[in-house]
Amino acid sequence: MSMYSNTKIKFVIPIITILVMGLLLGACARSESAPAAEPTVAPEEAPAEADAAPETGTEASAAAEATPPPTSEEESGLTDETTIGAPGMGDPLFPLEGNGGIDVQNYLLDIAWDDETGSIDATATLAIDATQDLSAFNLDFHGLEISDITVDGESADFSRDGDELTITLPALVAQGAPFEVAIHYSGVPEPIPGSVTNGWTATENGVYVMGEPNVAKTWFPSNNHPADKASYTFRVTTPADFDVAANGVPGDITDNGETKTTEFVANDPMATYLATVNIGHFDRQDETGPDGLPIISYYFVGATPDNLAPFARFPEMIDAFDDLFGPYPFEVAGNIQIEEQLGVALESQTRPLYGSNTKESTVAHELAHQWFGDYVSLKGWNDVWLKEGFAKYSEGLWAEHKGGPDALDAWVSDNFESLMGLQYIPKAQLTKFLDVFETPEATLTQEDVAALLDFPLAKFDEQGAGRPVELTDEEIEAALAQVPEEGVSNRELAPILEPLPFDAWKVTFDEYIAMTALLEGEEPAIRNQDRIDIIAELAPPPDSVTTSDPSVMYSTGVYNRGALAMHALRLRVGDEVFFRILRTYFDRFGGGSAGSDDFVAVAEEVSGQDLSEFFQAWLEEPIIPDIPEMGLLKENYR
Repeated sequence: MSMYSNTKIKFVIPIITILVMGLLLGACARSESAPAAEPTVAPEEAPAEADAAPETGTEASAAAEATPPPTSEEESGLTDETTIGAPGMGDPLFPLEGNGGIDVQNYLLDIAWDDETGSIDATATLAIDATQDLSAFNLDFHGLEISDITVDGESADFSRDGDELTITLPALVAQGAPFEVAIHYSGVPEPIPGSVTNGWTATENGVYVMGEPNVAKTWFPSNNHPADKASYTFRVTTPADFDVAANGVPGDITDNGETKTTEFVANDPMATYLATVNIGHFDRQDETGPDGLPIISYYFVGATPDNLAPFARFPEMIDAFDDLFGPYPFEVAGNIQIEEQLGVALESQTRPLYGSNTKESTVAHELAHQWFGDYVSLKGWNDVWLKEGFAKYSEGLWAEHKGGPDALDAWVSDNFESLMGLQYIPKAQLTKFLDVFETPEATLTQEDVAALLDFPLAKFDEQGAGRPVELTDEEIEAALAQVPEEGVSNRELAPILEPLPFDAWKVTFDEYIAMTALLEGEEPAIRNQDRIDIIAELAPPPDSVTTSDPSVMYSTGVYNRGALAMHALRLRVGDEVFFRILRTYFDRFGGGSAGSDDFVAVAEEVSGQDLSEFFQAWLEEPIIPDIPEMGLLKENYR
């Protein structure tokens, strides 16, 4: 996932404000990198989903009444708790997500959408293998009303407790045996408070679906954890004038008269949060990637050249990442871009989902997720850095592909400096900056404007890195000559600053304090304070994710510090060994899931080095390590 506020934050703010605004000031930078969060649910509160009163399936109950119950406990097998699947997989952040006793092999999602009411009428048919003897099992499902459930064609009892759907099997299923469950449901999907995305989301133009981390259950019943991956078939019925874009290979479109049914088949195993269905008006674009890979993308009708520009080099991106990571892992590739402006992008498998306001680095980020997070999924959500840090670093790898080693060095330095609290205030957004932070209007003298231009200035290169720039005496004098004798409002600086050849101020935290004071008409005093505590807040260790709070799960420590950990590893072991580590990791865990411990083990095995202290420093220590090979030292930013 790319959260736009996790890219380079363009405003500098006091530490308290940084933490509040980090998700509001739209990096991606995760290009694609963090979003405005809703109220969060701490992991220890997750079981509160079960507070709702249990609800019993009516049709299933009627069927049960019509069938005489077993005459003994032994005959029923229902009193033996060893035959009831656990209600969760014990994920460190979402303990009730996923379920025990089952391994879903395939989801067939047959969904009819009503554009007037926003409701869906759907059947989810799950092909499941029992991983233990089963008399009952759970699925994760939120909100929507269930009309009936069948198991291998026979009606089954069910009950609901919060988001836990318990299905009682008509007969005991032996360990290893396959069975099929069909669940008929309907209603208007509702979001889950505290999630960074809403799952099934209605818009003025249709529907889009983003399911990270745990909201796939808002639109289909599932074993909702990335450790259980399955293939998918989507059959989506819409009014005839709407189009559908989903995961996998597009199939038949059936004309039903006033409606049509569109099919997509995703054969490669996929985590539930990566499943997506998007309904709107799309132009389909077909291209060919490496080794004849079909690239099938869907862009909203009316997309401008600027909207489409970030995708222009997409086949080249696939080719570049093929060389670095190994072959693209799925049978099809592509993109989906909807007309809405989104604060995030999501790596929905085979076809990432973007809003109209994305950028090229975000496209690189979500493409890299096809390897990091999709092909190799997470064993637990506490290891979210493993996919987000890799994908963030892939933005730097794409910059290196386009601009060579110097471009990568600039990208790494920029990210390190941002974690040191060194940030950019764009010249073109100065008035917006003042408004966002409710800076009072003040009159600046010619001397004030001269002092403003004395702060460090930068100009962005093609890769977006800020290069230092100094104004000439003549340029400064020309600007000051435009300041009226009575002074100028801090809201009316644009005409004076616009001709000057710089893009932003590049300031430390202390310089930010002084610059803010100057813009408020106060004395610009520099405060020399130890900023290590601020650095610790800006770049928490990636392994510190112990809560489902989005501001923690999707922090700059997860994205940017995780990315720099990858580069520091590359500097330590060398290019050849580093990329061999990545390919070995994909070969070993591709199609399944892995965690931090698995990656560390592969890195040590391939490099032949003891990397325990290295990973402890980068993933666990409160303060981000230095990168001495590049002269990036925390001491220089105190």
